Amino acid sequence: MHAFIVTGASRGLGYAICETLLNDGYSVVGIARNAGSALESLAARHPERLQAVNADLSDAAQAAASIHAALQQLPLPACATVTLINNAGVVTPIAQAGHYPADEVVKAVAVNVTAPLLATDALLSATDRLPARRRVLNISSGAAAKAYPGWSVYCATKAALDHFSRSAAVEQESHANPAQIVALYPGVVDTDMQGCIRASDEGQFPQKARFDALKADGALSRRPTPRARSSTTWCRRLSAGSPSSTSANSEHPHSHSAAALTPRQQSRHMNLKHIKAVAFDLDGTLVDSIPDLANAANAMREHLGLPPLDPERIKSHVGDGIASLVHRAITDERHAEADGPLWERGYRFFVQRYREHLADHTTVYPGVRDGLGLLRALQLPLVMITNKSERLAVPLAEQLGLRDHFSLIIGGDTLPEKKPSALPLLHCCQVLGIQPQELAMVGDSANDVAAARAASSAAIAVGYGYADASTLGADLTVNSIAELYDLIKNG
Repeated sequence: MHAFIVTGASRGLGYAICETLLNDGYSVVGIARNAGSALESLAARHPERLQAVNADLSDAAQAAASIHAALQQLPLPACATVTLINNAGVVTPIAQAGHYPADEVVKAVAVNVTAPLLATDALLSATDRLPARRRVLNISSGAAAKAYPGWSVYCATKAALDHFSRSAAVEQESHANPAQIVALYPGVVDTDMQGCIRASDEGQFPQKARFDALKADGALSRRPTPRARSSTTWCRRLSAGSPSSTSANSEHPHSHSAAALTPRQQSRHMNLKHIKAVAFDLDGTLVDSIPDLANAANAMREHLGLPPLDPERIKSHVGDGIASLVHRAITDERHAEADGPLWERGYRFFVQRYREHLADHTTVYPGVRDGLGLLRALQLPLVMITNKSERLAVPLAEQLGLRDHFSLIIGGDTLPEKKPSALPLLHCCQVLGIQPQELAMVGDSANDVAAARAASSAAIAVGYGYADASTLGADLTVNSIAELYDLIKNG
C-alpha cells in the first residue's frame, strides 16, 4: 500500500493532486480547513481510499496535530511508502516593504514556512521506526529563486521552504531509513491564488499586468490536473516498483534528496548503460518546426510593415524561446532587441498566429516515434525540455502525437530559468528521483550542451538538427534515436 497525505487539499492544485493520486489507485488523506465538505465528491467516488482531516494550518499546533490525525487514519504497518505533500500556501500579502499588513505577514510565514516544517517534523518523528519508505514533497515556486517587487514576503517564504528541503535532506543522509525530501516548482496554474494575484494593486505589484496578459493570452487556461500529474511524477514513479526505479533506489539510496541535486564537475567518461532517464529538446531534435515558425514570423513582419525574411534566416534565430525569436525576427539580428512597444505588438501577434497554425507544416523527424518507443521499452522515463513556451510546446506535442511518450514537459516559461541554465535539468532529476549524472540531454544546439554541462548530465547531439553537431562539443553525436537506444542498452 502506498499512502499520501496532502495539505491544502480542498481546492486548486491540492485538490487536483488528491484526485490524480486517487485515480491512480493510491490511498490519500487530505488536510484543509474544510476538508470534509470540500472533498465530499471525491470521497463518494473513492470511499475506501480517501480520508479527510480538518485543520487550520496557520495555527502551528494544528499543523503538527493534523499529521498525527492523518497517520491515525492509515494502516501504517501495511504501508510500503508514506508521502507527505506540503501543498498549502498563501500568496498574500501582495505588497512592498513599508506597506505590509502585519497580520498577513504573520499568516504567510505560518502557512508557507512554519506549517510545512512542523508537518515534516511530525511525519518523520511519528514514522521513524517504521519500515516504510518516507518521502516529503514540498510544493515551492519559481519565486524562491527570482525576486519580484510586491512579492517580497512570498519570495522569502518560498526560498525558506527550498532551503529547508535541502537542509533536511542532508540531515536524513545519516539515518538508517532516510526520508527523501525535495522541493518542486509546479509552474503557473489558474487557481484561486492566480485570481488573487490579478486582483492585486498594480502600484504594489508591477507584475500584475504580466499575469493579466497571461490570462488574456490563454496561458492560464489550463486545469490544474496536468500540473498535479507532473508534480507527483516523482512520488508515483517511486511507488510503481518499475525496474528502473528499483535499480535507482538500490544503487543510490539517497539519490532523491534535494541536497544531492547540485551540479558537479562534468566527467567525459560516461557509461550510457547507467542512464536512467532521457531528456529531449523539441525544435530541431524531435520535430522540424521551421516552416510554421517562419510563416508566423513573416506574418508578424507583414503586420508590422516589414518585408519577409528567408526561412533559413529565421532558422538561424531559433533556439532561445519565442520572446527572443520575436526580437530577432523583427531586427533580423541575433543579439539585438526590438523597441519595446514594437516588440509587444509583434509578440502578441506572433503568439496568436503561431498558436493557430502550430502544426500546419511541422513534421516529426524520421525515426523519432520508433526511437522513443524503443527507449520506453527499456523502462526509461522520457522528458521534454524545450525553450519553447510550455503553452505552445504541449499542444504541439499533442497535435503531432508525441505527448504520451513524455512523463514531463518543461518549457521555457515553466521555471525561473531555461537552457542553457542547469535548472530545467536539475528540476527534471528532482521530479524523477535520479542523479544528474543519470540523465542524458539530447539536443541540437549549444544551449542543450551547455545545460547538460552545467547539470553534470550527458550531453548528446543529434546529427540532423538545426546546428552543425560537430561544433557543439557534445559527449557524443547520434544520427537517430534508435542509435541512442543501442548505446544505452549495450553500454
